[in-house]
Amino acid sequence: MKETTKLILNRIFAILTGVVAGAIVMGMLEMISNSMYPFPTGADLSDPAVIKEHISTLPISAFLIVLTAHAIGALTGGFVASKMAKVEKRGAALYTGLILLLAGVLNLISIPHPLWFSIVDVILFTPMALLGNMLRSKIWP
Repeated sequence: MKETTKLILNRIFAILTGVVAGAIVMGMLEMISNSMYPFPTGADLSDPAVIKEHISTLPISAFLIVLTAHAIGALTGGFVASKMAKVEKRGAALYTGLILLLAGVLNLISIPHPLWFSIVDVILFTPMALLGNMLRSKIWP
């Protein structure tokens, strides 16, 4: 296999691994909010109206926990992708952040959120992934 092909495959694998690592961290941290503010017992989670009603009753702290989960997840994803990539480490972190951003936007489209949350959520993915790259460069130059 040519060296160029190996580097491309490495970069793809690094980005995908960063996305998976970020998603796992986000999911684990979002469980904190879900445990503090659970859906009512017996709620039909397949009904969008039930989800919309529940979200409208959540306090700001629930949204702040989720924003923190997204920020730490994107940071983790950028860090992991940057660490695994052999070349263009910053680019790997950036693409990881953009993929996580896309997933976040799809989530915002499918589940109604307050406007302020949506704005902050969209803004934080890419910078946090790039911060993950910066942290990696300080730890492993």
